[in-house]
Amino acid sequence: MNIIDKLKEASTSSEGGSHCLLGDFNSALNLEDRVEGSSVIDIAMREFKECVEVIEVFDVNRSGLQFTWNQKPSGTDGKLKKIDRIMANLACTDAFIGAHAIFQPYRISDHSLAILTIPTSQKFTPRPFKFYNIIAQNSQFKGKVKEFWDMDVSGFHMYKVVSKLKSLKKPLRKLLYNEGNIHDKVIKLQHELDTGNMSWSWRKILQLRPLVRQFIWYKLELVLVLQRLFVILLLLLVGLGQVIG
Repeated sequence: MNIIDKLKEASTSSEGGSHCLLGDFNSALNLEDRVEGSSVIDIAMREFKECVEVIEVFDVNRSGLQFTWNQKPSGTDGKLKKIDRIMANLACTDAFIGAHAIFQPYRISDHSLAILTIPTSQKFTPRPFKFYNIIAQNSQFKGKVKEFWDMDVSGFHMYKVVSKLKSLKKPLRKLLYNEGNIHDKVIKLQHELDTGNMSWSWRKILQLRPLVRQFIWYKLELVLVLQRLFVILLLLLVGLGQVIG
């Protein structure tokens, strides 16, 4: 049984799963996979191409050398071909997004070193329950919290608390969304304060206190948002530096 038959048999036995093939297939797949030679597809190429179509694999995104085999690595007149490949099926590339093939220069072998890199998958870390303090001033805040906190949840006490907190996330996000653009509101409130008449009576000044309080809340919330954005930007820059380095 030759390598073509073995590949077909292996693909049939694991049908529906993810496949990844890498190595020396001893044949070019396309005419452009060799520097010189015949311009027609020979028997070996035709059989290899039929096999690739049957087992439904394709080349993984790659970088490095195009021609992976050098007939004379230490000479200058050897044949150059691409007979080493890293191929996978769709299920494999979907499961390992970002997989990349690297073909390094020849060393002691007449074949290029083929490396398959798969990005490390990040483990999911649950986010802690939190919300912006500004929505605590919303008249609907207490009602929403009470509505979801009064839900009947079966289970032990800690599970009940966690379930109710999870159910609160979406309505609290909606309350924040309804608050509108925080930055625009800060500017508007500041303008209202700056244009206030200094000859107002104390009664009018007392009436202005809720507006001042709201302005302070928005200002503090804006500072917190900007701080979080700065931290995220800093982490992105550090990560980008590590990738480039």
